[in-house]
Amino acid sequence: MKRISFVAALAALIVAGCASYQPPANYTGEKEQEFDRSYDEVWDDLVAWFANNNISIRNIDKASGLIATDHSLGSSSEHVDCGTPGSMGTLLDRTVTINVLVRPTEAEGTRVRANVFGTGRVSYPSMSGGAPSVSSVECASRGVMERAIFAAAAGR
Repeated sequence: MKRISFVAALAALIVAGCASYQPPANYTGEKEQEFDRSYDEVWDDLVAWFANNNISIRNIDKASGLIATDHSLGSSSEHVDCGTPGSMGTLLDRTVTINVLVRPTEAEGTRVRANVFGTGRVSYPSMSGGAPSVSSVECASRGVMERAIFAAAAGR
């Protein structure tokens, strides 16, 4: 009887280890840059970048310098790291939120701050044969979107 309990406990630990979620790496990257360009030039290029990349703008206000989006990336995007769901989990999709703040500087230039973060949905099979469980996970930006936003702000 003790042997069966031990085997069951060991099997549960192995399954739990395979299904355990590993959080994303801690990426450090540049979030803010200054440009030797006018506010209007930078603003126009940033709005064009969002349009050219098919990223819908949720909130835009030129007077306050805010551009905000929520954008679905699918499951295979390299833009954000949602961690590793474990061998039994499946990453279903990723959504990224981009908040860009544009401000004129005293030196006639423009400062751009890009905040990129996301969430993902992970599915785990039911051990009892029922519906899979789906949970939300935090995703970390890999810096790809920020670099693209800064390139657009620079006029490239």
